[in-house]
Amino acid sequence: QTLGYHEVNDGGDAIYQIVDTRPQTVYESIFNGLYAKMILGNYVTPEQFGAYCDGVTDDSFAVIKAFSTGKNVFFSRKTYLFSNVTISNSVTVLGNNAVLIPTTNESNANRFNTMFSAVTPDINITFKNLSFKWKKAASDTSYQYPLIKVSNAEQLTIIGCQFEDIYYVGATNPSTIENSEGAILTANDVNKTIIENTTVKTCSGDEIIWIKPVSKRRENINAVIVGNTFINNRITVIDFIGNKALVRDNTYTFEVKKDATKPSCSLVVLRFNAI
Repeated sequence: QTLGYHEVNDGGDAIYQIVDTRPQTVYESIFNGLYAKMILGNYVTPEQFGAYCDGVTDDSFAVIKAFSTGKNVFFSRKTYLFSNVTISNSVTVLGNNAVLIPTTNESNANRFNTMFSAVTPDINITFKNLSFKWKKAASDTSYQYPLIKVSNAEQLTIIGCQFEDIYYVGATNPSTIENSEGAILTANDVNKTIIENTTVKTCSGDEIIWIKPVSKRRENINAVIVGNTFINNRITVIDFIGNKALVRDNTYTFEVKKDATKPSCSLVVLRFNAI
């Protein structure tokens, strides 16, 4: 058993079994042809794969490796900088109010990379007690990629999370929105999307939530959006096309600043269309 990854008590402690054949699962090469095979529990942590969790170091490699185990992933009360995680199996992503920050797009410093994407059919994905944050871009008229992009899943659940300062300028006229590029969260061909007790604060974009069918694969598209709080967002759009949507007990608040050069009032648009 180790007491940490980089140092003692850094959260990277794990139990290993020493074996003389290369394991199919997570392992570390040691010496003389021996391998240390990690004994996986119900949850793994990015720290067990080398994440620094300082909000400065790019922890993408460690986080991606944690998700590659197929186990549930736990984020501690720390700050993680990463992107480009592909989810390929049912998973619960649990945080102790962890702060998750996306890495900056290499071609445009005002754009972030998608943090989580999933295209595997019929899986269940849950995000719980996580805080997603970004920095406000000064000006950028290009589309932003979604922060979370899920397709073909059986169910996407987001509970007790927070999205804050995820800001970019795109085509902010809801009547012109024709794709999900400008949304923070997209659920395409997802049978059921549940968003509960989540806060969206000082965010901007073409849409906040995009739930739609893309192909004829899904006969039913359902959504439950209950008990959420939307605060001072430049635009709040919940765009839904499906069979049934339960939207209730959500709170929308905004402020109007006197300085017209710094607009902050929200535009709340709820669009629901039956298929």
